[in-house]
Amino acid sequence: MRRCSGRRYETDSHQSGYPWGEIPSLLLPAYGETWLMVAIVMLFVVTQGGLVGVVLF
Repeated sequence: MRRCSGRRYETDSHQSGYPWGEIPSLLLPAYGETWLMVAIVMLFVVTQGGLVGVVLF
């Protein structure tokens, strides 16, 4: 469902032109990349937070 100029338009997924069949094959790589980003940020946070905590303590 899209809104345009106050009118309501409905589109069917099979008519949208998007290759919905590729979604399942993209989920696992995206999941892995998300966990990698979270791990990198957490490593940074724990390292910097630990150093700041030791200095302030």
